[in-house]
Amino acid sequence: MTRSGERPDYLLLARVRRSLRALNGAIARGAAAEGITLQEQAFLLGLAAYGGAEIPLADLREELEMDQASASILLRRLVRKRMVVRIAAKDRRAAEVSLTAKGWATFRRSVGTIRGEIRRADHRGELDALGSELGTYLRFYLPGDRTRRR
Repeated sequence: MTRSGERPDYLLLARVRRSLRALNGAIARGAAAEGITLQEQAFLLGLAAYGGAEIPLADLREELEMDQASASILLRRLVRKRMVVRIAAKDRRAAEVSLTAKGWATFRRSVGTIRGEIRRADHRGELDALGSELGTYLRFYLPGDRTRRR
């Protein structure tokens, strides 16, 4: 990002961070419009990504980088809302989770609403730095040849 003796482009870094906040805000507004929190939407997305049925809770927790207590609270909330069911696994200590029809419907609506929110943010120019400057942003924090890590 910088050559020896050059100052880093901190304005670029700030623009990318602002765009990331705008993206996160669009996702949160889209989820809220469907009556779910950002965390609940992420949980439903994680389930949907793995097929939506009989997903080990431990795998979902790992995908979401969530500790057991937080995952349990979130799971309880989604079960109460009848969006997810918890199924006892063969090992009593484990659990599997599945999306219900209501959970699938809510998730799909949230994706559509999030899409609309992201389009509005993009139309306002709030996401510009994500397309044009994200690579530069990452190279600032991950200098060197990134292809070696792939």
